[in-house]
Formats: sequence, structure tokens, C-alpha cells
Amino acid sequence: MNNKLLLTGLGIVGLTLLFVLRGCNDRSQPNAEPREHLLPKSENVVEIPETFPPFYEAFHTDSLYQVTHIQWPLSQQSDGAPWTLSEWELHKPFDNSSGEFTRDLDNFAGMITETIRHKQGYFYLIRRFAEMDGEWRLIYYTVESIADTGEAEGE
Repeated sequence: MNNKLLLTGLGIVGLTLLFVLRGCNDRSQPNAEPREHLLPKSENVVEIPETFPPFYEAFHTDSLYQVTHIQWPLSQQSDGAPWTLSEWELHKPFDNSSGEFTRDLDNFAGMITETIRHKQGYFYLIRRFAEMDGEWRLIYYTVESIADTGEAEGE
């Protein structure tokens, strides 16, 4: 009986040692195929060019920089008319300290689209930025609220 118990114990230890050594051997092989393809890919990861964040910060903190990095006349107001410099209100940094908004960034063929939405659907804005002649520019801006559409009054 003791021999069977000893053999079973040695078998378990041997199998454990085999698995441990096999795992170490896979990592030490220089030509081993990377296993990143086995990891789940996140659908929400958006690659943003490294030149965009410094532009985005300067755009929201320097008024002169902002107006010189907009493609005038800028499309489009809710009525379809373009934005003009004379009626432009400076955009400030996004502040979601209230937790009432969501912000999404998307990169499609090098164009960055920013969408900010009120969680209850009262308001949203879309801005598109593109790199032109080596500099980022705001090329599209629209903002809508349910007050603009009459839905706030039950229409």
C-alpha cells in the first residue's frame, strides 16, 4: 500500500515539475511565437497620434492658438450655416467634474472625431480635427440640444 501511495505522490510531483519546466521552456525560446494574439482585443482602444494631445491642450488654453487652428469658415451650425470668427465663442477644456457627460474620441483615417454627450440626452457636440500642412486644425463643429429642436417643450 505504501508503494502505491509513494508512486502516486511521485507521479503528481513529476507531472507538476513537467508542466513548470514546459512553461519556462516556452518563454526562453527566442523564436517562440508571441502570445498577444491570444489575448482579447479591446474594442474601445483608439489610437491617437502623439502630436494630437499637445495640440488639443494648446487649443483649449491659448485663445490665439485656437482661432488660428480653425479652418474658417467652419462647418456647421445646427441651421447648416458655417461658423465665423466674429461669432466664435472660445472652447475651454472639457470638464466632466459633474459626471453628467461622456466623451468619445475616434480616429478614422487620421481624422479625430470628438463627441461629447449629456448622459440624459439633453445636449451633444461633435468636433472633427484633421492634420493639414503639418498642423492640427478644427475642421467641423456642431452642437445641438433638445431646446434647439423643440423637444424640451414636448413638440
